[in-house]
Amino acid sequence: MDRIMLGQKTHLFGSPFQQPLRNSRERSALAPWQERKAKQILASACQDKVLIAEVASQCSLSRSHFSRAFKKTTGMSPQEWTLKSRIERAQHLIIEGSLSMCEVAFECGFSDQPHFTRMFRKLTGVSPKRWQRSHLSSLEAA
Repeated sequence: MDRIMLGQKTHLFGSPFQQPLRNSRERSALAPWQERKAKQILASACQDKVLIAEVASQCSLSRSHFSRAFKKTTGMSPQEWTLKSRIERAQHLIIEGSLSMCEVAFECGFSDQPHFTRMFRKLTGVSPKRWQRSHLSSLEAA
């Protein structure tokens, strides 16, 4: 009878000698150090093309596992995160106002201004110039 009860307890509650299984989110997400390293590499390579395989290697993961884990951790693919990061950098440069739109495009790693404008509009819903006007007018009003 004791063995049956012990078997049922072990089945229901697990053995006190077993480590608890982590949930699937923890197993498939990046470790904090991997997330920091990946974001650092992706952000620092603004003007250079970064291969996901290189970032994955730096995080000690295969390319496919890294891509899945990065998306699980951040909610976006490495490419989406990189594009978002570049657009955020462009927004800071636009607000500073010391560079032309063409210079901002090249500074943020876009091949040309039309490419920059398309990607900016895709993420923000407005062109860079319209975004600049709306943010400068709101800064002046404040």
